[in-house]
Order: sequence, then C-alpha cells, then structure tokens
Amino acid sequence: MQSPRGRAVELVTDRFTIRSLRAGDAMGVFADWIADAELMGALNMPPRRFAVAELQSFILAHDDHSRYLTGIFTREGGALIGVLMIEITHAHQLAKVSGFLGDRSWWGKSVLEEAGRALFGEFFGKRGMAKATAQVWEKNYAISIPLRRLGFRVEGLLKDEIRIFDGSGRRSQFILGLLASDWQADQKP
Repeated sequence: MQSPRGRAVELVTDRFTIRSLRAGDAMGVFADWIADAELMGALNMPPRRFAVAELQSFILAHDDHSRYLTGIFTREGGALIGVLMIEITHAHQLAKVSGFLGDRSWWGKSVLEEAGRALFGEFFGKRGMAKATAQVWEKNYAISIPLRRLGFRVEGLLKDEIRIFDGSGRRSQFILGLLASDWQADQKP
C-alpha cells in the first residue's frame, strides 16, 4: 500500500532554500552526482547512470509523508548544491536522515549546519518528530562533523555493520541521535 502524499518541504534560510525535489530536478547536477564515484562511495553506494525518466521515478517515490528527498538550493541563483533524505517512522516519531553536498565549491562552508537547523526546526517543531538519527560510515567526516555541530550525539558504533558495495570489505558505522527536547533546549537564547 502506498503512503499518502504529504506536505512538501519548503524552507528558507539566509543563504538557501531547502525544498522537496520535483520531477523537473532530475536533470543536470543531481544526475551527475549519482554517477560520481567519490560522492556515492561515502554513502556506500555504487555510482550509477540513470535515464531522466528513471531519476524522475526515484524522486517521485519520495512521498513527503514517510520519505522525503529534499534539495539544498542557493537563494542567489537557485543552484542545487546538496541533497538531504529523511525517512520517517511515524509510529515512533523518528526521522532517519542522510545526505550529501554535491557541489564541491560549497564544501567547508557550513551548508549542512544551516540547512539542518531549518530542517530539524521544521521536523521537530511542526511535524511532530521526537528524535532524529543517522547511521554514518565512521570515516565520513563530511557528514559526521556537521551532525555533531547540530547537536547529534554518538549513541554507538556498529562494528563492520555493512558490506562495502564493491565487495572489498566491511565498514563500521556510527549511530548518531538527536532528541527533539535536546534540540529545543539548545535553540533557546
């Protein structure tokens, strides 16, 4: 049974617009990023080339209810520079997050921190989530450091949890978590 379509994400920060991806976003840099071995390797995924129709189907499979695929767009110029994915388990008020910054010119510029503040403010404050988690490869500092800056805490290490997609071994993952109550306490001046 397919989940009902929910309310799309549409947020604005000082530098970015964070919104649910649409079928029209299937072209250009998003397709290039999915084919980028370095970007996908950090997510333990093989690089892939998708036809536009396949990528549109992938985007539309995210229903903005239980599965969100959001883009980080520059406010000036509207360029897509990154992607955040959120999987919701409504019964537990739990949001599992992952993502990447595809535009390398934005690396090291606190993009994920700024986008994350808006996104977690929305999901904790308006969409009823009580906790957010992320499973991160232990050497993926590009995402683990911004998550820690946002208040996520390491809750555990899953030793050799996943098989590397190319069969070359196994990877350990950190489990990071952030409670809505901790988030809200940290947001007060």
